[in-house]
Order: sequence, then structure tokens, then C-alpha cells
Amino acid sequence: MYAFAGVVGAALGTGVDPKVAIDEMAKLEWRKDAVKTPPKTPDEKPEHPVFNDSLVRYRPEINPSTNTIEGWMLATGGGTRTAYERATRDLLEVISGSNSALAKLGTTDALKHLGLV
Repeated sequence: MYAFAGVVGAALGTGVDPKVAIDEMAKLEWRKDAVKTPPKTPDEKPEHPVFNDSLVRYRPEINPSTNTIEGWMLATGGGTRTAYERATRDLLEVISGSNSALAKLGTTDALKHLGLV
């Protein structure tokens, strides 16, 4: 919710129609278990399409006898302010690049409005 509200706040602060920003966010993959591209090998780390290493993290499952990665365990990124701020930056970056009407959301002015720079 923090990241979603941050995008709406950035839109309002930069003169961008927040409804357009919300519509663009609705197109994104929000499921926790979503992956950009399925890993080809067990040691290849999955990536979330939007919130990789911010709200969604993967922890390696290591075989103790061989000390090799045998897979990845899905976990939340944690409820810290740092994670939410990074997720907000991630959202701003993704939607500002996908719709020209939202280009201002990818600027330093948008980040300044939110106190992220």
C-alpha cells in the first residue's frame, strides 16, 4: 500500500493524472510468486517482474552436503521503510517508462516530492 500511495502522491505532486497512474499500475504483476522468466537451472535466482529484492525476495536453498544451491525459497522482503521506498522507486520507474503520459514520474522531481532524494 505504501508504494501504491507513493505513486499516487508523486502523480499529484508532478501534475500527472493519478487515474492514469493507477490504471498503469493495474496492468502490472502484483502476485508475490510471479517471476519475470522461469529459471532454467536450480541455481539461477528467480526475479519478480516489479518488486525484485524489495518486497519480494528469494533465499537460496543450499544442500549442506554439497554446499550447492538446489533451489530458491520465496520470501517477503520485510516490512521496513527501506523496502517500501525501493518498491515505490521500482513502481515509478516501471510505469513512467511504459506510458508517455507518466514520464514525469520517472524524474528527480517526483522523487523529491516524496522525499526519496
